[in-house]
Amino acid sequence: MTDARGAHSDAVDAAIHAVGEVEEMLSATTDRTDSLMGAVIHATGSNPWVESAQNAMNFTAEIKNRIEEIYRIAEGVKAELERYKGGF
Repeated sequence: MTDARGAHSDAVDAAIHAVGEVEEMLSATTDRTDSLMGAVIHATGSNPWVESAQNAMNFTAEIKNRIEEIYRIAEGVKAELERYKGGF
């Protein structure tokens, strides 16, 4: 029984580690999105009045918002895996 429990615990730890890897990728993507926003601002100006430029800025901001949302979801996955691990 102990070996099965240990293997199960190892599997949960591996899943938690995988979430951490996703979070690392999200962090890198956030950095790239910040660079993207800088490039859009450089291309359009910081306060564009042209609709297409405004849309480009808004869509870029939405990318960052969604990354943050996905990061919060990943944190939830990790927290639930930790809670699950504590219960067996």
